[in-house]
Parts: sequence; structure tokens; C-alpha cells
Amino acid sequence: MDLDVKPEEFKARETNEQIVEFVLEKVRALYKKREIEYPVEFAMDLTMAMMRTAPEQAANHLVHWANTRFNLGWTPESLRTRMPPQIREELLAASAKFVESNRLQVAVDEALACRDNEALEKHLREKYQVGVPNWMKRLRDEDRDNAIRAVIESILRAELVQFERFVLLDVLDTAWKEHLYAMDQLRDTIGFRSFSQQDPRIEYKREGSRLYREMLERLRDRVAEYVFKLRLRPQFAPPPGARPPGVPAMPPPPGARRPAAVAPVPFGGGTIMGPGLGVPIPGQRPAQGTRTPPPEPPKPAT
Repeated sequence: MDLDVKPEEFKARETNEQIVEFVLEKVRALYKKREIEYPVEFAMDLTMAMMRTAPEQAANHLVHWANTRFNLGWTPESLRTRMPPQIREELLAASAKFVESNRLQVAVDEALACRDNEALEKHLREKYQVGVPNWMKRLRDEDRDNAIRAVIESILRAELVQFERFVLLDVLDTAWKEHLYAMDQLRDTIGFRSFSQQDPRIEYKREGSRLYREMLERLRDRVAEYVFKLRLRPQFAPPPGARPPGVPAMPPPPGARRPAAVAPVPFGGGTIMGPGLGVPIPGQRPAQGTRTPPPEPPKPAT
């Protein structure tokens, strides 16, 4: 991460606790900047990708996303009068206002104020055009509140929710495999400790605990690095038979079957596909006609 810190700022802090809190404040400010910029950059990248094959759909998607997220009141006609740099600047200003005013928490509190499923269903339908999943209707107390928070975040913070999930799963999968390999190596060599008058069973537990702590440290370092530097590039999958503007359609061969339409994954009021984005958003069901298997949990060490 790119932290701008001067030596004089450290000298002004007397204790280690003050230095740690100072650095954490810098990190929070840096991630707040990412909270503002990343959703806009992702939406603009997706729009540009869609423009190549479906310009009208791209404009409608961006308008719907901006209105759902920031209540801008845009229309496809008003969007055509703006240049891309102007659109980006307006979206960044709206995103900064959204984050600074803590509107995500306000939206969560509004949803939490609905004390029964009927009121929550009505609220979500009117404001976000989504319903209450059946599995969520059976939850109570803290579990229900956490599920409501997850649904609202999956709508109003969808891009970063998916990005953070992708980073955590990717880093955890790699680190866990490395840990299992290290444990296998330890198991194959731990018997030699008996030659130095050490109990192999005690040494195996001690070394295994050390390797596990090192894995957690690598997890922390990699996540902290990736979450500030990486970006997911959206990939728009055009419907079958779609073609760029101006290219005539090719007639199907005789006897050819018409391909079935592929339904995209719902993503915060739009349709987004991309690396690591094939898992359903909490609180939303996969689109009709798609199969999205859940990620396999890591296998425990034997």
C-alpha cells in the first residue's frame, strides 16, 4: 500500500500505541479512498466493455446502477449528452458523498427497522427491487440482523464485497495448500528428532503450531497487500448471436439448433461477470438457468 508518512510524524508520537493508531488512521483513510473510487472504476470499465457489442444496454445499465446506488435521477438520454470523463467525475463526486455521509449504514438501519418479514419484503421491493429470500425468513434476532446487513451491502457495496471475497478466498486457498504441504514435509522428517533426544510427538505439535502461526501471518500480509493494489476487470459476456454495431448477422446453417440464452449473474442492480464473480451474492438467488457451485472448503490436515 502507498502510505505517505514522514519521519517527523513518527517522532511526534511518544509510545508504540500512538504510532500504531497513527498508522491505522492512515490505512483507514487510504481504504476509504478505495471505497470511493473502486465502484466507479468498476462500473465505468464494465460500461466500456459492454459498449463494444451492446451500447444501448451499456447506457441503460450505467444509468440504472447510478440511480440505484446514488439516486442521481439519470436517464439514458441525459447520459448521451456527457463525455466519459464528465460521467466519471460526477460519479466520483456522488460516491464520495455516499461514503462521507455514511449512507450505507443509514440504509442498513432502515432495513433493520422492519421488524417482520412482510415489512422487510415491502421495503426491499420498493427501494431495491429485490425480495426476501426464503432462507432469511426463518432467521431470528442477531442472525436475521446480520443477514439483512449482508443483503444491503451486496446491493450498495456490491463491487467491493465481491472483490474482498475474491481476495480472501484466493489468498486463503493458496496459503492453506502451502500449509498442508509444509505439514506433510514435517511429518516425513519429524522422526529424526529422536536422534537428538527429542520426543517426535511433542516436537510435531510445537512445529505444527509454529507453521500455523506463520500461515496466519502470511494471510494477513498478502490480504493487506492485495486489497490495496489489485483490481478485478469486468468481462461482459454478450448474448449468443450478438454482434458489434454495423456487422451484418450471419444466417444460421440449415438444421442448426438455436442456442439457449445464458443468464448473467445479478450484481447490485446490474449484470456483471468476471474473474471470481461466479458466486452468488448473499441474499440473492442465482439467476435462472445458471449453476454456481459453492466453493469447496479446505480439507483438514490428516
